[in-house]
Amino acid sequence: MLSPEEARGRVLEAVSAVVEEGCAVVEAAGRVLARPAVAVEAGPPYDASEMDGFAVRAADVEAASEAAPVELRVVLDLPAGRAPSAAIGAGQAARIMTGGNVPQGADAIVPRERAREGRERVTVLAPASPGAHIRRRGEDFGPGDALLPAGAVVGPGGLALLISGGLERVAVRRRPVVAVLSTGDEVRYPGEPLAPGQIRNSNNAMISALIAREGATPLDLGIVGDDRRAIEAKVAEALEAADAVVTTGGVSVGDHDFTKEAFAAAGVQLGFWKVAMKPGKPFAFGVRGSRAAFGLPGNPASAFVTFVLLVAPALRKMLGRGDVAPAEVPVVLDEPVRPDSERRAYLRARVRFGDDGRLRARLAGSQRAGAIGPLARANALAIVPPGRQALAAGEVVKAHLLEPPEAA
Repeated sequence: MLSPEEARGRVLEAVSAVVEEGCAVVEAAGRVLARPAVAVEAGPPYDASEMDGFAVRAADVEAASEAAPVELRVVLDLPAGRAPSAAIGAGQAARIMTGGNVPQGADAIVPRERAREGRERVTVLAPASPGAHIRRRGEDFGPGDALLPAGAVVGPGGLALLISGGLERVAVRRRPVVAVLSTGDEVRYPGEPLAPGQIRNSNNAMISALIAREGATPLDLGIVGDDRRAIEAKVAEALEAADAVVTTGGVSVGDHDFTKEAFAAAGVQLGFWKVAMKPGKPFAFGVRGSRAAFGLPGNPASAFVTFVLLVAPALRKMLGRGDVAPAEVPVVLDEPVRPDSERRAYLRARVRFGDDGRLRARLAGSQRAGAIGPLARANALAIVPPGRQALAAGEVVKAHLLEPPEAA
């Protein structure tokens, strides 16, 4: 049986990045860059004032003070967006707003709070050193400078950077399409009546949300009952319509578990189907050409954990991201836990910052594979090494963060 790391390694070795495509820069938020983004303009494109105030020559006001103010003649008004029509000479100043273009001759900004303003003259009450409150042209970046590397996810700040660098289009990875399919006679859509022994199909929506969170596009193919030929047909349909397929249910050894056989019938070369982890031991993975197939367990917690640890890294590689494997951080257990497993256990936990600044973890509820409540409350997966039957409060374990920790 493979360890989680071995299983993830095999998955990552088998998948590759999808093709790139062009994207308008204003639509690049959340996309993954396929090539480095390089500035075509300087940022800022001109010497810009950081303050509302007056553009002056520092030498004219080097001795200014409340007791010995310096009076200058105001020769220009420069709101943001207006180019200077003249240079600043000795004894002169320009009234300037934040973001205004600093005129030639001026080498400092006197904030409005350090001056007494008149209509045509200004009295400066404090000195200003050369360069004070001025953002120089190209201070952030110049033409040809790298803005973001290939593999970077464009966030709000990155989007502002790309636009400020003068880019109109960027090369990004196409969003992979991932088909989602639930199997089982017992699962029903929301709103359908439930007969005895039936449950709601929460897996499709949950897995689709996880796919979207990774930046891929989910394709919900619904539910197929425990019929081998029907599952085979649906898996074949999924592999034609999508870059990857994620199924839930039917992946174990029961009499009605047909997922592995359906993968094989669709031409998928099965890589493995057991992983030494709890929850999530039954997990099938294989490829057909450039298409990947993931068979997840049907219990929601098992499906969730196996997706986070094994499917999400694959999607990140398909997207060409630089950060692929899940990051782990040390946490202090706030309570004793008994994973009672010979496999590595991933406990749904709630992590917060303690008063000492360390991350502390408490279980989010029942650790049964079918328990859904803890999934909603958990912001981390606390990791217990295999063979540990009990851990005491205060012990340190690693955890994979699902969301930011709570504040102290």
